[in-house]
Amino acid sequence: MKTNKKYGIGKYSVNQLLPELMNTPSPSGYESGCIEILEKYLNTKATYIDRQGNTVFYIPGTGEDRIQVLLTAHMDELGYQIQEIHDTGLLSFITIGGVDKKVLPGQDVEIHTKGGKVKAVIGKKPIHCETPEERDSVCKLETLLIDAGCTSKDEAKQLGIEVGDIVVPRSNANPKFGFAGSCISGRGLDDKSGIVSCIEAAAWIKEHTLQGVDLYVAALTQEEVGLRGATKLARAVENKLGIEFTYAIDVDVTFCTDEGKGIEPGKYGNVKLGSGPVIFHGPDCCPRLVSLLTDASKSGDIKVQHACSRPGGTNTTALQDNLIDAWTGHIGIPNRNMHTPVEICSWRDIEGTVKLIIEFLENLK
Repeated sequence: MKTNKKYGIGKYSVNQLLPELMNTPSPSGYESGCIEILEKYLNTKATYIDRQGNTVFYIPGTGEDRIQVLLTAHMDELGYQIQEIHDTGLLSFITIGGVDKKVLPGQDVEIHTKGGKVKAVIGKKPIHCETPEERDSVCKLETLLIDAGCTSKDEAKQLGIEVGDIVVPRSNANPKFGFAGSCISGRGLDDKSGIVSCIEAAAWIKEHTLQGVDLYVAALTQEEVGLRGATKLARAVENKLGIEFTYAIDVDVTFCTDEGKGIEPGKYGNVKLGSGPVIFHGPDCCPRLVSLLTDASKSGDIKVQHACSRPGGTNTTALQDNLIDAWTGHIGIPNRNMHTPVEICSWRDIEGTVKLIIEFLENLK
């Protein structure tokens, strides 16, 4: 593809950045560990950070009457939080975000205390002790306990465990997964794959200044608990920075429908892993921006897929509802096993997303 040479994909360490972000715990409301990593890789201090942790990077263009473009992705992931330390040393917990309770039992997890990480597991009643009804049903959250190998509350506290500590599946990023290392697997690809796509594109733009275009990249918080970060940032950022965005594009993962697991293409679109990023159509995806993204895929010879989406499932809706008057759009990165600790994305789709963003911005010149 001509864009491989044209855009030099990989120059900005995308293969190192994504695993590092995936290994950095960032459940909704606790995303601050990602910010320093993004500043390091982009070699730019954040322009704006609000009290919720939403972070904006500014890549200025040249010339007068420049178009203002906002590019967003969310850096929060699913997680758990210690709710109670029992006298037995076992730990009750709650979930943060849309955790699939069916995959909780048996997980290796790490508790992030003030003193560091504590290894633990999520345990359940042995199958031998279950009733026939229990064997055929999903475990209720209140029946599951996190076990850090303690036999008393005092032992748990000696490890530094406290109520409120966040918990995530143990770091398991595998950046060379699948055929010829073409995929990456692990937790948090939703949506750290989107974050990396935005940062990689911004790094290229930073070295190849665009005439007539200012780029703002926002790493957003608390998407998994109700689009809260995008809503807050969109309401504030234009007033705080004194700008009005012309275009706003959100990058997030989307369901693969080639898994053979009953995920219907007729409902979610015909989306295949490794076949390119998805340009979405729908009420929160303005036809003008959909057309420009499609044109960019053609001019850049970039393989893409198309699907329709209902409003409300991604930050695209929050941007459309709360920005002053921006055309909004959504790019999806195909993702298997979404909202589990073993999500899978293809490097081909991530790199295609980077190229699509750059080609779109280049065409705006």
